[in-house]
Amino acid sequence: MDDIAQSYEILGLSPAASPELVAEARDRLLAHWDPAQFEGNPVVQRLAQRKQQEIQAAARRLEHLAPAQRPAVGPAPRRQPKSLLAVPPQPTRRVAKHPAALPAPPPRAQATPEAAPAAGDLTKAPPSSGPAPAAPAAPPPPPGIPAAAVHRAIRWRYRRSNRSWRVGMGFVVGALLLATWFVYYSKTRHATPEGVAPEVPKDPPPFLFEPGPATGELSSVPTQPLPPMLSADELFERGERAYAGDRGRPDYTAAARWFREAADKGHPQGQYMLGVMLFEGQGGVTNLIEAADWYRRAADQGVAAAQFSLASMLLHSYGIPGNDTLAVTLLRRAADQAYPNAQVNLALMQLEGVKTPRDIDAAVTLLRAAAQQKNALAQALLGVVHDEGRGVPEDPAEALRWYRLAAEQGLKGNAMNMPGVAPPHRRAADDTLSEAALKLGLMLKSGRGAGQDYVEAQRWFLQAAGAGSAEAQFNLGLLYQYGQGVSTNHTEAVKWYRQAAEQGLAIAEFGLGWMHDAGLGAKQDSAEALRWYRRAADRGMTAAQVNLGWMYEQGRGHSADLPEAAKWYRQAAESNDPRGQILLAECLRAGKGLPADLVEAYKWLQLAANRGDAEARNRLSTLASELTPSQISEGLRRVREYKKAQQGSSS
Repeated sequence: MDDIAQSYEILGLSPAASPELVAEARDRLLAHWDPAQFEGNPVVQRLAQRKQQEIQAAARRLEHLAPAQRPAVGPAPRRQPKSLLAVPPQPTRRVAKHPAALPAPPPRAQATPEAAPAAGDLTKAPPSSGPAPAAPAAPPPPPGIPAAAVHRAIRWRYRRSNRSWRVGMGFVVGALLLATWFVYYSKTRHATPEGVAPEVPKDPPPFLFEPGPATGELSSVPTQPLPPMLSADELFERGERAYAGDRGRPDYTAAARWFREAADKGHPQGQYMLGVMLFEGQGGVTNLIEAADWYRRAADQGVAAAQFSLASMLLHSYGIPGNDTLAVTLLRRAADQAYPNAQVNLALMQLEGVKTPRDIDAAVTLLRAAAQQKNALAQALLGVVHDEGRGVPEDPAEALRWYRLAAEQGLKGNAMNMPGVAPPHRRAADDTLSEAALKLGLMLKSGRGAGQDYVEAQRWFLQAAGAGSAEAQFNLGLLYQYGQGVSTNHTEAVKWYRQAAEQGLAIAEFGLGWMHDAGLGAKQDSAEALRWYRRAADRGMTAAQVNLGWMYEQGRGHSADLPEAAKWYRQAAESNDPRGQILLAECLRAGKGLPADLVEAYKWLQLAANRGDAEARNRLSTLASELTPSQISEGLRRVREYKKAQQGSSS
């Protein structure tokens, strides 16, 4: 088909149509294929642009066509069929090299010159006087054409027609497959999730494909009707369902896509949830800066959770520069909306006077408002307030009640432990709740605020110990060592002492060293006891310093080292430990590891006796009998100077 005929076909006109009809058809088709109608569907829009280009090109060709060049109106000449016996070019492969190899032609009757057809007229049959022969195997060849050539022509013609049929069918099948793939790709590439596509104009073109050399009859494939555009609320609801996992498990990739579309349309909760997913890396992408930006947008629209999450990032400088002033402002806005996490954090800052002026009364009011919403952190902090009498009268029974309410919720009640909150904030909240369980256990163990109850105390110690509280682990060791509320079990005591000691709790290190030194719950091992005593002594625990000095003096777990023993005795004595003062005085009296100095020994014994130690009084009276009155006066003067120096250092 030449360009002129194709142009008429594009415009839907018959050949030799007038220029007015050409212009009218062009304007009508351009309006029909206006791309502005298909803004919501990129596939149809691109197709419309191509159609407009074809229409304009066809119209230009026909408008510049001279009248003489216009095709004449009338039927197209019929195509003359080729004769079946037309002799094709000889094939390159020869059947036989010798004429004898050719089969003999079948016998035929001699034709008279009158009955012979004209030369070259192979379509006219010769006249026949008798009846027609029944179904000859092959038509008789004309005079002068060998029978072998006729057979070769028939075979070649059959092969060529069969090959053409196969090629044609291949083109048709390929075109169908290509069109099917294009329709599927267009739907999956450009349709929105779950098959929802954007809105299309009211009068879309009836078909996506037009007849052409490659698509054949695919113009009969209609387009699928496109669903309407989703609103921001509908997008957010779909994101919520994908995030919650309404199909068995969460689909974070789909949820992030839905939330982002809702957020782009200004949906406040969609903006907040998109920030949460970017903060947590749900959906495969972590971007704290972008998360903070979406939090800010949602916070500006009054989303309390977004205000709190952004304040958490600002307070801890998590992913973005810190800004205490802005953080406090955001916490106040969220607290004004009765958001419990914001109320608790703002109250804690007001209790401590951190980053905001101290205001105990306002803090207690905020904590009570959050506790009414069953916020475990608020309940735990109210227990601290009544336990220590901060802003309210000290009330152990009320403190015990609040501690119990918080501990019963446990770490599962930690409202801070939610997606989108800075990890330091979450850890601090977990520590507060485990501290509430620990204090509840200590009050029950001591009988403060209620009757003494070792069994229930062990229950809360176990809960706090499971959350990683070293002090709770140590107290469990004490219960098992002395059989309080449980059967005595030194092995279990050593287990809990070790867990607490490995977290660096000095008193647990001392207890573990003592168990190894005594051989209770573990094999007696002086070297192991010495190691744990030293760790506790280095942390400033005076009992460990005294025991460590004793180990060095007696040569247990180490060779005897009197100067080292005196060094540790002195550290304990200077920390006002009576036992360390007595042992240091003994070293000074006997000259063990230190030069002998009876007056200095008298000073340390006098200090220990002033603390009410009976052994120190007995040793002091014995030493005083060995001293002169002037030496005793000097010793008392040194005592006064030592106390004065300590008072100055403490102030």
